[in-house]
Amino acid sequence: MRTERLQKLEEMAADLLGTGSRPEAEPMQQTSVGPHTPPSQDMGSAAAPEVETKEIEAEAVEAEAELEMTISGRPDELLTGLDLDTTIRLRWVLRDIDGKRTKMSLLAPDDLRILVERGLVAMQDDAPVLTDEGRRALV
Repeated sequence: MRTERLQKLEEMAADLLGTGSRPEAEPMQQTSVGPHTPPSQDMGSAAAPEVETKEIEAEAVEAEAELEMTISGRPDELLTGLDLDTTIRLRWVLRDIDGKRTKMSLLAPDDLRILVERGLVAMQDDAPVLTDEGRRALV
């Protein structure tokens, strides 16, 4: 029974590989196989999937950008009107607040005031805490 199953499996493998059934005494020849090339299609049918794929990719990029803007709440706009150095410093202050490192790196009162005025930080129990907008600004 086991030999019959083995023989059937060998026949199926030979059919799949297109080698036909070979006697066991004859060794299998090794052939070099190059890169797989798909069967050729006529150009009319090949162009349609390519165009469809590009449209799908473009829609995906648009949707991702729209979602990112919705989720992030445009963090660049939260710190508009400030010079580059101040914006960078305030982002680091936000990171320090988020990482609860305010005792190690003391916050400048002016920086804290700006962040509270812009709604990025709230005070809870005399400690600064990021608001949802503050978290979005870090993204």
